[in-house]
Amino acid sequence: MDQEIIIKHHEDNESAILTIHTGFTAQDRFLAKHQRLNLGMLHEMHLDPAFPVVQIETHLQNADMFTKPLARAALRNNCERIGMRIIES
Repeated sequence: MDQEIIIKHHEDNESAILTIHTGFTAQDRFLAKHQRLNLGMLHEMHLDPAFPVVQIETHLQNADMFTKPLARAALRNNCERIGMRIIES
């Protein structure tokens, strides 16, 4: 296939975006090796225009439902945005 695919990385954290663009953060030195992100890999991937980092508003970050507790309304909105349903008993 000759069709170009663009994958957008949605990020709501300005610090994370800056770290991805630089490929390094000094705070990493305090983390154990198995806890570190591969920032070099992320940095290289995002140099390609087909894989941009796009800053979004926090309330639009769908991944939050997998990483932190959310209020019921926020959880319901996130589920709807990704096509999930909440089945209440």
